[in-house]
This record gives sequence, C-alpha cells and structure tokens, in this order.
Amino acid sequence: MKDSDNLHSWSSRFVSMITHEIRTPLTTIISFAQTLIEEQSIPKEERNYYLGIIEKQGKRINHFLGELSEIMKIESGSVINPEEFEINRLLLSIINSPESITDKPVELVLAETSCIIRADYDLLQTAIRILLIYLDNKCDEPLSLQLEHSNEIARITIICRNGDFTEKEIHELFDTNRQLLLSRSEIPVKNRPVYAAAVIRGHKGSIWISPTPGGGVQISLELLK
Repeated sequence: MKDSDNLHSWSSRFVSMITHEIRTPLTTIISFAQTLIEEQSIPKEERNYYLGIIEKQGKRINHFLGELSEIMKIESGSVINPEEFEINRLLLSIINSPESITDKPVELVLAETSCIIRADYDLLQTAIRILLIYLDNKCDEPLSLQLEHSNEIARITIICRNGDFTEKEIHELFDTNRQLLLSRSEIPVKNRPVYAAAVIRGHKGSIWISPTPGGGVQISLELLK
C-alpha cells in the first residue's frame, strides 16, 4: 500500500473515531435538552435527573477533546523543547529514582560509549517511565532496559520476557485512534502507552512493540541523534 493510501486510511479512521466519540454523547444532550424544553411540567426531581445526564455527557466530550488536544500537541512537536544530554544519564535517573516506578528490579544494559541526543529531557523521561510501568504491571519477571546506538540512531529497548498479552492489545497499543476511544478510562492519557508513543513521534522517532518467545514482548524506540 502506498504512503498516500495509508495516510488516507488513517485520516478516515481518525475522523470516524472523532465523529463517533462526540456524536454519541451530543445526541444524548440534545435529546434530553429537547425533552426539558418541550415538557415544562416535568417534576423537579426528574428534571434534575435529566440535567445530571446532560452534565455528565458534556464532561465526557470535554474530557475526550482534552485528551485529543494533548496527544495532537505532543505528536506535532509544538510542546517539545529539545536540549542535548547524555542518554545514559537519563536512563540511570529513571532506574535510581527515590520513588520506585516498578515493583521488580530492572536490568539496565547501557552502551559502553557515550550517547548524546537532542531531545526534550522531561518528556522522554516521562515516556520511558510510562512504558516501564505498563510492562511491569503485565510481567512476572524483572524487565530489561537496554540502550544501543550508532552514528545516527539511539535505540532503547524494554524487554518483558513473559506476560499476558493478546494479539489485539499488541496491535493496538500505540494506535491513537483506538486508545482515545478509551478516553473514559480512569487512567489519564498522560499515564498511558499511547502518550509515550506520541512523545516519540513528536521527536520524529519510531516506536513499536513485538512479541518475544515465552509470551513476552519488547518495546523498542529509536531517536535520531
């Protein structure tokens, strides 16, 4: 499939997702608002019930649009403030943080030579934390966090050697369309893998998840140096 076809397909699904996610609560709001206007004799208790539904559905739309805006700003790179830093230092800061982010120890395999990249330190740190927490919650064994680099690319890989991952979950984990349909989730979008993926994409990098022997997965991300 050509890139233009892929883009068209993505755009169509994206518009469909937004239309569905907004139209459903909006239809409810209009319906109950019309009822309140047309039926002036509705008892106060019932009227308050309808108003409560309108408020709830309005908040649902607002929440969805807030998450959508957050992801789009990150992916566009408009809120990314790059600086040069040693990526080993960033990874060590995550692992040695006073507030442990994982229940189990993380095996850290660093590159022997210095690896300096130009990126948003705080956003990249947040993205890696999110991915570590996500995999830690899915795995029984310690995770492995590895860094490799070449003249042009830095690659960070997080390996989970076992776990309960469905093919659907692996396929859709970083799909913005699918994940934002979960906008009513109790987990804020800033704490979900889709946000981490947006950070990497906002840096013009690549991120993917692939299965490993034993039922585990590994998440790899690449950034230009």
